[in-house]
Amino acid sequence: NRYGVRDSVRWGSTLGRRRGLPLTGLRSHFFDATRRLAVESEWRVQSCSSGDGMAQKIHAARFDALPNSSARSGRHRARPRKRPAELQVIGAGCGRTGTTSLSMALERLGFGPCHSMAAVAKMVRERPWARALEEPERADWRGLLSGFGCSVDFPASVAYQWLLASFPDAKVILTVRDPHDWARSVATTIWSEYSAERSALLAPFRSAARRLGRAYRAHFFEDSDGGVMSGELRDTRALATRFEAWNARVAAAVPPERLLVFRASDGWAPLCAFLGVPVPRTPFPRANDSGAHTDRMLAIWRRAVAIEALYLALAIGAVAAAATRRGRTEAALAVSLALLLSAVGFLQPD
Repeated sequence: NRYGVRDSVRWGSTLGRRRGLPLTGLRSHFFDATRRLAVESEWRVQSCSSGDGMAQKIHAARFDALPNSSARSGRHRARPRKRPAELQVIGAGCGRTGTTSLSMALERLGFGPCHSMAAVAKMVRERPWARALEEPERADWRGLLSGFGCSVDFPASVAYQWLLASFPDAKVILTVRDPHDWARSVATTIWSEYSAERSALLAPFRSAARRLGRAYRAHFFEDSDGGVMSGELRDTRALATRFEAWNARVAAAVPPERLLVFRASDGWAPLCAFLGVPVPRTPFPRANDSGAHTDRMLAIWRRAVAIEALYLALAIGAVAAAATRRGRTEAALAVSLALLLSAVGFLQPD
C-alpha cells in the first residue's frame, strides 16, 4: 500500500499497546507479512510484464525463502492445531444403565469428549436432535456428533444404526442391567411425571426437551408418541419388556466383533480389552445414582412451581380486583375458581 514497511510496523506496535499484546511478536509478524506482500506484488508485476516463466520461478523461490522472524525468535511459533475428535465409540444402551459412569471411564481412557443428554442440554441442542430423530434419513449425524470422541445415553443411543453408517470404524457398547431394576429407575427419574420430558408444569420452560423426549422415546417404544397413549410409559412391567426387546434389537443389528455388552459392575477389564487400551490403575468410576438424580429433578420442579404459582396468583389477583371495582364480586370468584381449576389440570403429567 501507500504506507511503507516502517509505518506498518509502527501501526502494529500501536495496536499492540492498545490491546496489551507483546510488541516484539506483533512487529515481527507485521514485518514478515509486509515483506511477503511486497515481494509477491513485485513478482506479479514482473511476471505479467515480461511473461518469462523463469522470472516467475525465481520470484516464487524468493517468496518462499523469506525468513520468518517469528519462528526465528522462538517466542511466537504457531502451535499445531489439535485434530477434531472423531466418534470412535457409540453407546447404544438406554439411560439409567450406568451411562454416566461409562462416559467418565471412556474419557479417562482417551476417547473423550463424551456426548450425552447432559451435553445436549448444556449446548442447547434439543431442537436439532429432535429434528434429526424425526427425520433420521435426512439428518447430518456427523455434524451433530462433531467434536465428540464417544457417545452414551439418550438421545444418541437410539440413533446407533445411523451413527454406525456415518462412522463405519466406530465400536458399539451396549450397557445393560436387570430389566425390572431399570424399569423402576426410569419410572422415578428420567420418565417420572416430575421430569422435564413429562411434567406439563415445566412445559413453558422446557418445550424443546419435551419434543426431544417424544422423539427419542418413539424410537424406543416403536410408536409415534413415545409410549404415552399405549400406557407403557407408566407400566413398569411393560417398560421391562421393552428394555429387553431393545437390547435384543441392538445385539441383532450390530456385528458381534464390533459390539460389547457391558455392565458397570464389570469394571475396566472387558472395556479396555474391547477398546485395545491398557487398564488404568484407578478404580472404575461410579456416578449418578437414582437418589441424586431424583433430588436434582425435584429441585428443578419445585423452582418451576414457585415461579408459576406467582404468575397464577398475580393473574387471579388482577382479575379479582378488576371485577370487584365493577361491583361483580360473584364474577370475580367464578373467574378465580376457573383459573385455579385450569391450573390444577395443567399440572397433571401427560
